[in-house]
Amino acid sequence: MGSVGIGKTHLLLVVANTLLKQSIPVVFVYVPDLIAELHQAQFVKDENKSLNAKIRKLGDVPVLILDDIGKEKITGWVQVQYSRIINRRYIKQLPTLFSSNFNLDQIAEMIGDHSASRLFSMTKGRQAYVVAEDYRITG
Repeated sequence: MGSVGIGKTHLLLVVANTLLKQSIPVVFVYVPDLIAELHQAQFVKDENKSLNAKIRKLGDVPVLILDDIGKEKITGWVQVQYSRIINRRYIKQLPTLFSSNFNLDQIAEMIGDHSASRLFSMTKGRQAYVVAEDYRITG
């Protein structure tokens, strides 16, 4: 967690690539794109591409990386989808990594206490809040 341009996404991509080199399946998603995709999927007739199928895939993949939690427009519907994905992963005890420009309290307000409690429990002791300058600006 931390401000923009400090390398959060870069670090998560390094982790994803390292896991993939070890043949560990990873899904890396930019959350605003994910929410848009899930929203469209609720209208798809093909069961393999439906909202439920996408939620199952995200809930069951061995490692899920959620990049930029909080960039999407938060609605009740979005909170429910977070809950469905995170709860499934919590029950199955599957690794879930995330990045955000927001702190833990702000994330809880956005995704809901239910999802935040589970997400924070899964990442407890491995959370980092980084304070640094935007490397895109400072070089």
